[in-house]
Amino acid sequence: NRLLLIRRSFKRKFSRKCKIFFIRSIERHTGSCCALSIKIQQFRRHITHKGHAAGLVVIRELTAQRAAEVRLVDSERSFHDLLGALDEAIWIANADLSTFYYVSPAVESILGISPAEFMADASVWAPLVHPDDRAEVARLLHTLAAGAENVTIVARMVRRDGETRWIEASITSATNGLGEPVRTVGVLADITERKRLEGELALAAQVFENTREGVII
Repeated sequence: NRLLLIRRSFKRKFSRKCKIFFIRSIERHTGSCCALSIKIQQFRRHITHKGHAAGLVVIRELTAQRAAEVRLVDSERSFHDLLGALDEAIWIANADLSTFYYVSPAVESILGISPAEFMADASVWAPLVHPDDRAEVARLLHTLAAGAENVTIVARMVRRDGETRWIEASITSATNGLGEPVRTVGVLADITERKRLEGELALAAQVFENTREGVII
């Protein structure tokens, strides 16, 4: 029955000259299954065989290709699951950060901006930069655009809910064979707690330095 259906499909496809007909699986005589790609090409000159129009049929096995595609999908899914479990946000963008190709889910918990918003508007983060830090952020981004391979930006970001967070962005520029920047890869981390501890340690050090009395620890 399957061969009859395939034969009928050939006739339909052949009547349309050149088509590619995919069959998901065919059972071999050994009992195993394989995926096939069947291309039917009608000759430019009208050639007949036993009263029927003749053409060229190319059959190619796709079992290995389909298996590789499945493995690729599985690996991409595992990769995205891994990035989704990180506290840091990962992004991949073009050289001047005008287009984001990928942004991991953690960015929403850090900045309050969803990955979809980043993909739709690459500048959506800019208004969140604290006014006192905007000049320094612009300077570092200019350094990156001028050819720097790695840039680390530490700045305050005012989330949409009004909360101010300290953010560290480590950006690496990737180049092509000619040394021209083609994309950037960034890691975004919330370092608010670290900055708080650094401030407390600095204050304690200042107290110890300025005190006139002995301190025993």
